[in-house]
Amino acid sequence: MSANDSPKLTWTIKEDQILETALFMHDENSPNRWEKIAKDVGGKKTVEDVKHRYKLLQNAINSIESGENCALVYEDDNEGDNKNQENKK
Repeated sequence: MSANDSPKLTWTIKEDQILETALFMHDENSPNRWEKIAKDVGGKKTVEDVKHRYKLLQNAINSIESGENCALVYEDDNEGDNKNQENKK
């Protein structure tokens, strides 16, 4: 198993949503910000996992804003297939 296959590096859409909310709740001046955010995400992620994901999200936003195609991969990507099937109905 490579480092990229680590379960800690696999994120769900729900975890990203929680991360985004936690980033808003714990601003840059908040003491122990990253520890609090990691705890909010559910305790399965380390502080380093959370910081790494934050950087990936920042890069994704920058890519989208510059008109580049960007897609994050999620553990639960098959949910998108279900949504597409629902839209076809």
